[in-house]
Amino acid sequence: MKKFSNMSDLAAHLHLSRSTVSYILNNKWRERNISPKTAERVRKFASEVDFLPNFLGLAINGKAVIDVAILLPQNIYEHHQEAFFSFLRMLSRRNLKFLVFQLGSEEDNRLTLARMHDFRVARALLFAPMTLISLEQIAWWKKMTAAASDIEFLFYDCRFPERSPEQWPDNVYCCGFKLAPAVRSIVEFIARQGYKSLHSFFHIDPQTVKQTAERHHLKYYPFSVSINSEAIITYLLMQPRPSRPEAVLIPDDTIAGAVIAGLMEKKFRVPEDYAFLSWDGLPVSCYFKRTLTTLEIPHNEMLAFAERFVAGDSLPHIHQVTPHLRIGESMPAAYSKF
Repeated sequence: MKKFSNMSDLAAHLHLSRSTVSYILNNKWRERNISPKTAERVRKFASEVDFLPNFLGLAINGKAVIDVAILLPQNIYEHHQEAFFSFLRMLSRRNLKFLVFQLGSEEDNRLTLARMHDFRVARALLFAPMTLISLEQIAWWKKMTAAASDIEFLFYDCRFPERSPEQWPDNVYCCGFKLAPAVRSIVEFIARQGYKSLHSFFHIDPQTVKQTAERHHLKYYPFSVSINSEAIITYLLMQPRPSRPEAVLIPDDTIAGAVIAGLMEKKFRVPEDYAFLSWDGLPVSCYFKRTLTTLEIPHNEMLAFAERFVAGDSLPHIHQVTPHLRIGESMPAAYSKF
């Protein structure tokens, strides 16, 4: 059978324009109003002449199956990066075939779901915190997962509302924790230690931080700009030198560690001037200049649930875990006797 070295030759053979063939092979034919019959003819012929990458050609013919798709938001937290590589190691140990897809706009995500059908994906794991922030995003994913009923989805590290978790289609599983109680626990810990002031760079659930701080009579100083270590250090250096320890809440271990190191270079004391509480629970945070007091997300438990999910075990559709505080030098539990 004739081999085609470029898309133009392939298109000419099929009596179609190069752009039409390109849209079809890149799975963008639907939004270009190309008929399903034409799309199928092009895809089938391209597979027969081995024009597509071999694996995709096999998938189109139903001769190859991807066991698991991993769906990654454009930005993920560092503790999700660690969970991601742990998940890859588990898939490798089980000899499962997987693909990683980058999520983006709704249009991009529709194309991703279509490509998952091309590869006959059986199950998909989606890192959820950056994907299910708004009610609109939740509604969109409910609609799309219901339409893709042949694929089972696991939303990993969901942030459940305090009331009953969202109702999802039967092919969706969720693993995570209730956000508001976790947020309250870290602010209440700060209050119990006797701190009177709280500088908060916490963007995950700022309203709960504010309400809890006010309820415990903490002077509350929110900082709403996108956080980075340089901005936080600059902000703290602009404050009057504290006469008593003040609490600082940062939702990222790595940034908190960098801020602590930067302040100590400026001859500030941690925790005697500023005491830090973070959110991540990265193992490496035990080796910072001051070991971090941090809310540890129980990824080992969630990864165990994910492994059972990809194995096809019978599971509850909602699995809740409980984060816990890991006490370090940045805000020791017995320190604040003012």
